[in-house]
Amino acid sequence: MNTQAATACLPGKKHYDAVALIHRGIEEPLLGRLGHAEVQLCPQHPTRVDDELVDRLLADFPDTRFRLHASVRLRGNVESTGPGNRRVIHDASYVGDWRWFREAARLSRKLGATAYTVHAGRREHATLSEMRDNVSRLIDMFGCLVGVEGLYPERETWLIQDWKEYAWLLDSGLYFALDLSHLNIVARKTRCWEDGIMKEMLASDRCLEIHVSSNDGLSDRHLQLKDEPQWWALLSHANPKAVVFSEGCQARPDTQ
Repeated sequence: MNTQAATACLPGKKHYDAVALIHRGIEEPLLGRLGHAEVQLCPQHPTRVDDELVDRLLADFPDTRFRLHASVRLRGNVESTGPGNRRVIHDASYVGDWRWFREAARLSRKLGATAYTVHAGRREHATLSEMRDNVSRLIDMFGCLVGVEGLYPERETWLIQDWKEYAWLLDSGLYFALDLSHLNIVARKTRCWEDGIMKEMLASDRCLEIHVSSNDGLSDRHLQLKDEPQWWALLSHANPKAVVFSEGCQARPDTQ
C-alpha cells in the first residue's frame, strides 16, 4: 500500500520542519517508509500556515502536492476565540463569520490543492442537514473537492459518530475522508463491526482520503501501526484514487 505522510505524524514540530523530516524519510513498522508525493498540512503544530510558509514549501519541495486538513492555524486576525479566550476550532458544523474559511480557501488555492477535508463537527452546533449545507458553501469557496471526516462516540459530542450516521454520510452525496482509526473506536464502543458499510465507503468514488493509525478503541491516540488491525484486509476495496495518509505519531514509541 502506498501510504503518504500527514504532518500529524510529527506533532509539535513547525510545519516546515515536519515536511523536511518527511522528505528525509520516516517509517512505520507495518507501513514501511511513508511517501511524500502528497503531504497533508495538519493542525497539530505551533506554526501558522501563511503566504510565507506556502511560498517556502512550494519552492523547496516541488515534487510534493500539499493540501490543508481541518482547523490548521492561520494568521491571527482570522482566528476566533471563545469563552476563556480559547481558540475556536473551525469545522463543518461551526462556520462562524467565514473569515477563517475564506483565508484557508485562499491558501489552499495558492498551494494548488485538489482537495480539502474538514471534521464533521459538534452536534450542539448543527444538524446533519445543516452541516451538509455548510459543506456545499465550502465547495464553492475552496474551488476544489471538500470532504467530511466522521468521528466517533464521545458523550454525544460529535456529528457522524456511529454506524447509522456513517451510512448517512455514504448516502449524502458528500465527499469524505474515512479515518479507519475512528471506525475502530466506533466498533469498540458500539460492540459491532459493520464491514459492509466500511467496504462501501472505502470503494466509493466519493472517498477522497483514507486516514490510518492505531488505537485501543477507546481514544484517538494516533499510534503507529505495528500489526495488522482488524480493518486491514478491507483496504483491498479502497478507491484507487483515494489518498492514504498515515497519522501515526513518530514521537511515540508505543505502537499497537
